[in-house]
Amino acid sequence: MKQWREHKFHLISLLLIFLLFLLSVHVRKDKLSQPLSQQYAWVTAHTLMTVQIWDETGGPAGTSFIPVYTYEGAGNKGIAPLGGVMGKNGKMHYTSYPPFSFLLAYYGIQMIGGNPVSSIRTLGLILHLCSAFLIYFIIRSIRNTRKDQLQLAGIIGAALYLFSAGPLWFHSNLYFADMVVIPLLLVLILLYTKLIYQNFKHKNRILIGFGVFTFFAVYTEWIALFFAGFASLFLLIKYLSNRKRIWLQAALVIGLTALCTIGLTIVQYCSIQGWDELLEVSINKYQERSGFQKNQEGIETFGWRSSISYTLMKEHLNQNFAMVINLLGIIPFLLLPVVIWKKTRLKIEKLAPKIEILSVIFLAIITHYLLFFNFNSLHNFGNLKTGLFMILLISVVILIIEEVINWRLRIALAAILFYIIVPRSLLEVKRFDGLFSYTDSDAKLDQMALTIKKYSHDEQTVFVNVWATPGFMYKAHRNVFLLRDTSRLTPIMKFLKTEKAQYYHEENGAMKYFLDIELNQERVKVVNKVVF
Repeated sequence: MKQWREHKFHLISLLLIFLLFLLSVHVRKDKLSQPLSQQYAWVTAHTLMTVQIWDETGGPAGTSFIPVYTYEGAGNKGIAPLGGVMGKNGKMHYTSYPPFSFLLAYYGIQMIGGNPVSSIRTLGLILHLCSAFLIYFIIRSIRNTRKDQLQLAGIIGAALYLFSAGPLWFHSNLYFADMVVIPLLLVLILLYTKLIYQNFKHKNRILIGFGVFTFFAVYTEWIALFFAGFASLFLLIKYLSNRKRIWLQAALVIGLTALCTIGLTIVQYCSIQGWDELLEVSINKYQERSGFQKNQEGIETFGWRSSISYTLMKEHLNQNFAMVINLLGIIPFLLLPVVIWKKTRLKIEKLAPKIEILSVIFLAIITHYLLFFNFNSLHNFGNLKTGLFMILLISVVILIIEEVINWRLRIALAAILFYIIVPRSLLEVKRFDGLFSYTDSDAKLDQMALTIKKYSHDEQTVFVNVWATPGFMYKAHRNVFLLRDTSRLTPIMKFLKTEKAQYYHEENGAMKYFLDIELNQERVKVVNKVVF
């Protein structure tokens, strides 16, 4: 009872966030039960392909814990729709990211059990809940008072992340490294705040925490590497200014762990086909994702010179975080009276560490945009980190306001924010519900994929005249080669070193026929035709 009395408002805040999370699950129940969308959930399917292959081949250890997306069978080898490095066995390995998000998906699905699609969505929901709690804990850790009181700023921050359209989708029906890294990054931010506010009891524990979570975060997505770099830099500057050993120790732990993690990733990926092959593939991939590639004639590459890239980024940000953007425009008007009124202005304290924390996050995010401009303009989920930063910024401003006003004004502030956020949250849910749905087009593609799964054989290379998304391949349980017609079958079959193939022909969303084909004496021969 003593613990309850001392921390009752803190526990009430946690309970309120959990109830808000349950409400966010409720509004997503229809989406959570729908089949895997081939149009909107292709990154989830990409992960599920690797999980499925690992599950059928004895687990991740068989590929040295490197993500692979080539199914068993000679007919699947050599097909590389998702890029990466091809091993000597003809299997494709995905090397655009470190492997932890794939490993978490595999072991998470094993632990949760049941249907893999439902399990990976459950895992996404867990990540969403953890992220909401961590936003609250971060804001709570930068308070100027240690009193137990209802933390409005932390609750608002958690609520914004729970009910923005982007996170509603990304942490349920989507799963990829960009979602997995968010709670890991938030843990690092929390540890950083505790460090600079000296809000910890055991120095060794916080250093161990930095080591562990820097490893897992950097082993997931590049944004964590940039955060680790800037956090180390800021801590080194602090050490040079006041010679506190803890700054240097933390900087070394974060920096060296990040470097060792990248080194481990490089060693793993070099084991596929050597350093030269990995370097060539990585350079080619980076030229595409950086945005520095020039537009080819008639081909849009979504680079720095492309006006559509900026339009896409703006549309994606509005689509995913409209409520947050609106609140970002309103919050300064709530802060202005506090700054103007001398009595409250003089109470504002410890702004420097708050600015420092936000600066480290901002620099990491802007570096990601600068280095991966194409990726961030093209991928809808690329702005998840941007929305997170805006939410933390809003929460910090609300915290500054509520710390310098009395309890009556806090109630008024809570009422104003409630009035602003609740109707906008309903609009976010409506936007989420309308944007991402399982469509008739998805159903037709699913039927085609199941047809391929039924009629294809492992030794046959499968060609199809429709774009095969990862979802298509996951449901077909095959690696599929896009080929608009049969005119180029002979050279492509020679290139793939295959003598048996199937060609599936689609018209108006329906499978019309497939051909069984053999390459005999450098000539293609149709040995069977099945019409639907």
